[in-house]
Amino acid sequence: MNLPGLLIEYLVIGAMSVIWIFPLVSGSSVGIDSIGDLVVFVPLAYVIGLYIDFAGFLVFSKFPIKSLSLKTLVRKYVHSKFEKLSETNIFLDGTGRNSNSTIWLHQNSKSLLEEIKARSSRDRIARGAVVNLILFVLISRYATMTGTVNDQMIWLNLGIFQSIALVFLGIFAWAYFEKSSYSFELRVGEAIFSDTNSK
Repeated sequence: MNLPGLLIEYLVIGAMSVIWIFPLVSGSSVGIDSIGDLVVFVPLAYVIGLYIDFAGFLVFSKFPIKSLSLKTLVRKYVHSKFEKLSETNIFLDGTGRNSNSTIWLHQNSKSLLEEIKARSSRDRIARGAVVNLILFVLISRYATMTGTVNDQMIWLNLGIFQSIALVFLGIFAWAYFEKSSYSFELRVGEAIFSDTNSK
């Protein structure tokens, strides 16, 4: 993905985390009252977003091992919904976002490339949101147990059931988006294969 896309994604993911990090660190709600605050907030949100995104990559693509990761399981489920997939499908087995596929799409269909980039951006933000939810739940439980929840942080006082439901809702949303994106990529790959063979 190009830099502006990543910039926006990291800022969105970082902003989600900063909203609950600031009250825990400073004991007050987040406020941007001046240009100076904004100058500090934007790079901070970007860097936090970058690290949250990397943590999301590890949690969803590598944990506990790659073959049993959530991303692999979602993709196996998508494969099971297709009767047959061509071995030359450029999006098969996670190759949909590699450089060869991107180059092919850039040369042949920029509209499809933009659609896949938009879906990838949505998936990345959803993944970052789940990591933020997990951290939010862990920190809110800690704040509740230690009695450090003040008037500014009353929204951190979630019950265990609400916390677990929130995380599972986030994971379900990410899985739905990932399934939708990967299915779309595979259908594009099959269409390309059929079009190439018909020529």
